[in-house]
Amino acid sequence: MAAKKDNKQNPIKQTTSSRTTSPATTQATTATPPASNESLRWWIGLLFLLVITTVAFYPGLDNELNNWDDDRYVTDNTLLTDLSPQAIKDIFTTPVNAVYCPLVVLSFAIEKQIVGLKPFLYHFNNLLLHLICVGLVFWLMRLLKFRIEGAFLVALLFGIHTMRVESVTWVTERKDVLFGAFYLASICFYVLAAERPKQKMLYTVISILLFVPALFSKIQAVALPLSLLCIDYYRGTISSVGDMIKRGLEKTPYFLLSLAIGLLGIYFLKQDNLIDVSNTFPAYYRPFFGTYTIAVYLLKFIIPLPSTLAACYPYPATLSGLHYLSPIVLAIIGFLLYATRRYSIVLAGMAFFFFNVIFVIQIVGAGQAYLADRFTYIPYLGLFMILGWFFNHWLTTKKVSETVLKGGAAFYLLLLFAFTFQRTDVWQNSETLWTDVISKYDNVDVAFNNRGNYYKDKKETDKALADFSQVLRIKPENHDVYTNRGNLYFNNNDFEKAFIDYEKVISILEPKGNKRTKDETETLGKAYNNRGSCYFNKQNIEQAAKDYNRAIELYSNYPDAFLNRGVYHAVRKQHEKAVADFSVYLESKKENPQVFNWRAISYNAIGQYAKAIEDETTALRQKESGEYYYHRGVGFNGLGKSAEAQTDFAKAQSAGYNPPK
Repeated sequence: MAAKKDNKQNPIKQTTSSRTTSPATTQATTATPPASNESLRWWIGLLFLLVITTVAFYPGLDNELNNWDDDRYVTDNTLLTDLSPQAIKDIFTTPVNAVYCPLVVLSFAIEKQIVGLKPFLYHFNNLLLHLICVGLVFWLMRLLKFRIEGAFLVALLFGIHTMRVESVTWVTERKDVLFGAFYLASICFYVLAAERPKQKMLYTVISILLFVPALFSKIQAVALPLSLLCIDYYRGTISSVGDMIKRGLEKTPYFLLSLAIGLLGIYFLKQDNLIDVSNTFPAYYRPFFGTYTIAVYLLKFIIPLPSTLAACYPYPATLSGLHYLSPIVLAIIGFLLYATRRYSIVLAGMAFFFFNVIFVIQIVGAGQAYLADRFTYIPYLGLFMILGWFFNHWLTTKKVSETVLKGGAAFYLLLLFAFTFQRTDVWQNSETLWTDVISKYDNVDVAFNNRGNYYKDKKETDKALADFSQVLRIKPENHDVYTNRGNLYFNNNDFEKAFIDYEKVISILEPKGNKRTKDETETLGKAYNNRGSCYFNKQNIEQAAKDYNRAIELYSNYPDAFLNRGVYHAVRKQHEKAVADFSVYLESKKENPQVFNWRAISYNAIGQYAKAIEDETTALRQKESGEYYYHRGVGFNGLGKSAEAQTDFAKAQSAGYNPPK
């Protein structure tokens, strides 16, 4: 096929009389190196990509798990108890925080079985998955016939761009790097299927199969069939509406999978009342929110200054002039796209960006995030491809000095590297993360609340109370801060103040009825449980029992409520009921020797001595205690095993335990 003498590297139109050249033909304007040397260059390029990306994110390997959803997904996630068939079934049938991402949760479950809650492995695997994505981007560019210089630029931009930090360094956002790996692999095999007709069926099946785990990692993957159409357009296989329809029909399996998982994701959001959480705003706000966020993402694509990035961006109180201007800005961009339509990469790349970001901007009002750096993880690839293509184009056409072009690219990449290296350290722990947000936005209540929680856990009471007070300044009806401050007071044995805060939570959330989100319902359940514990400590155990019952009614999977009610039943000598409640608790929290001990005491009280011995043995494996030896001795004595009983009684005495009379 003869190359045309224009500057197009990739066709956008085909005619019956002539066919425009493929990207491979037009990019190969210089002599082609021997295949072995060319392959070696790509392998060396890949090695450099992985090394540079690793160094950029290296500081993040020492980061802690933070309280920005790492607690929901890892630290406090009851789905991570084990890897039994039932546990795996629960993972694939239960969303976390209304988000369906079972493969992500399964990966956390595996890691937890290996290292517990030590954060290094979680961070290492996030980085490893990101490196896989970088390698796949590099491979994809080769499949799309990019010259190595442009391919390297695309992959390195993907690897070290500062907007990557949130996705790579935040453990919870395993969702991005895991779905990204399967998503990119699916695209690669789709291109392979098109390039190798003899293996087309095989590679197509592999591509579809890879799409499934992408969807099980993050719902954002539903955009894949649209991304494939962008790839088709770039490759020159779409030049008319008829071609578009034909190519679209070819992707029916992808669209059906997208529809199925997309509807499932919407179902879980609706179950948790997280569709249209921004309903305090008029409906006409949303198009401006949407266009504004796209404009912001395009700006941060060019200049991702760390001073403009944050883990959490607040919703504006009202629309600003920039919101009203954003549709005009996008219209101008649309005009520029039309003006550059002779370059298919421009339209293909921008469409790729748009299709992959459209489902996460606040037009529909799904989810809670107004802006989020992580939302650009895959969408930016389309923009990187445009830069890489023109980099190659200008190198081959000599329209720009090679020294200026490569020098400018090197300077920009060095700047991004420095920004990313610096930004990664912001995620060191919850204090550094939320202090960074507060330094940029002093009206983000969640930032003060979460930093206050961090200080609470560190026993820095004064700092915690100061941050909680700031939350109430911003949002006086924030039920989370009353919960957290109540817990602070409770842990300091100030039950009166704790009681007042728990009462406030109940007064805010109880009237909302079925309009409560799942999270709010669970928070309300915890408030009743905690208020019940205040009653219990005030010796009002009957009122405590009523609160425990209400807590379980609202939040049936809350282990602590069953534990507390179990203690109530034990105090009332209702030991059968106590055993039942302790058992529910121990189904999800098996590493609590004291609860095994309490259940054993109740087992002894109802004459089930063998079970009591088993529980105390489990408790002793977890922790040596004279109390546990004593009650196991009671169990042995009940079975008539006096020798074993005397041995345990002696161990209890030597440990200094004096049984109650």
